[in-house]
Amino acid sequence: MPYREGGHRTAAIVLAGGRGSRMGPGPPKFLREFAGSPLLLGVIARVQAQVDTVLLSCNLDPATLPPTGCVTLPDAEFADAGPLAGVLTAMEYLRRRQPRVEWLLSVAADTPWLPPDLGARLHAARARREGGIAVASSGGRRHHVIALWPLAAAATLREALLRGERSVAAVQAHLDAEYVEWTTDPLDPFFNINTAQDLARAESMQRAADAASAMLAAPAPHSQEIPT
Repeated sequence: MPYREGGHRTAAIVLAGGRGSRMGPGPPKFLREFAGSPLLLGVIARVQAQVDTVLLSCNLDPATLPPTGCVTLPDAEFADAGPLAGVLTAMEYLRRRQPRVEWLLSVAADTPWLPPDLGARLHAARARREGGIAVASSGGRRHHVIALWPLAAAATLREALLRGERSVAAVQAHLDAEYVEWTTDPLDPFFNINTAQDLARAESMQRAADAASAMLAAPAPHSQEIPT
């Protein structure tokens, strides 16, 4: 269920603007197959139930992408400026086109296990700081791209980009971010896939998790009575 507060809504931006050069030859990393479908589609599916609308930050020709049902936004003004450019582009698009949206959940297109309570927990955290933002963390590591932003922060992001700032962490620190910790057991919900080795490892972990879930769901064997 999407979070709503006083009629205000939440959108998500899936950040797929990186070149992913560490993955090696072939399609971009977010279009690689994971668990039977492109990684990007799995990420979109995980956030769709948590927000009112999902946008895609991507500089590829939309015709080369699988059908996503999302508006695709290229980083036209701040090309090659990293995730901050994708977040700002989404904020400014929403302020023009969907004025009832007040919050933006940013996620990376290479994180296959985003938690189903991501939006709810980040909203609960940012509510403790008026006008602040909330950032995901797991295993003591902060994941600055996985964050909940107020659209009111658009001016701050624009000013940062215009002066050459590219660090998401630096901008979040300026905005007095609240950090929310998730457990990494049994899987790190923010594990990101950057290389072919990461992809193979994620596939192996997914198979192990699926096997464990199937074992837990299987009915217990009936005990047989031994005749006397």
